Amino acid sequence: MIKTYIITVHNNPNHLKRLINRLNDNKSKFYIHVDLKSDIKSFKDIIDLSNVEFIKERVNCIWGDFSQVMATINLLRYAILNKNHNSKIIFLSGQDYSIKSLYDIDKYLIENKKNEFISFDNDPFEKSFVYKQRVHQYKINKSDKRLDFVFLNPILSSDFNNLKLFIKLILKRKIKIKETFGFLKIKRKLIFKKQYKGSNWFALNYSTVNSILDFIEKNKV
Repeated sequence: MIKTYIITVHNNPNHLKRLINRLNDNKSKFYIHVDLKSDIKSFKDIIDLSNVEFIKERVNCIWGDFSQVMATINLLRYAILNKNHNSKIIFLSGQDYSIKSLYDIDKYLIENKKNEFISFDNDPFEKSFVYKQRVHQYKINKSDKRLDFVFLNPILSSDFNNLKLFIKLILKRKIKIKETFGFLKIKRKLIFKKQYKGSNWFALNYSTVNSILDFIEKNKV
């Protein structure tokens, strides 16, 4: 089984090295995204393998933020470059560690080579408060610190307090002037008819990843 591992990491280079050594074989390739805030040299200094590549398109990843999605997309774009159509693309965190042997991993993936592995919560997401925040509102980061953000309603459907917050964010340059027209809506436009939430870790077939990237390309805003 050909395996392409994509990994996001921000600290503990020694642990990342252990993880790669644990998973490494002659059928694996590793693409690593190091958070833009982190020192990539500390990782490169101890990890120097021909099948490990630190990607150049790095993102300042913020907890619970779309920046993490962007980092994942950048990794996926690298993952399909080898055009290994029979490969499984596996998304990991630099904090992970395998408790299974390479033999067990290969055996399971071969037995399930037609399957995709991704989790989602099947509860009625639309009725939750989180749904309102993530789907109908805009998340504005006040800084890149964890939980330092606010939610903003579309301006044309907002009250005075929301409009006041909008102006305050512009004055503090948390919203750029050229971005303001994007907020002048009654409601946000949704790409999907139904929204889901779940873990961001997965193991997908090459063809599925290729389809995801094709969809993103065709639906650029």
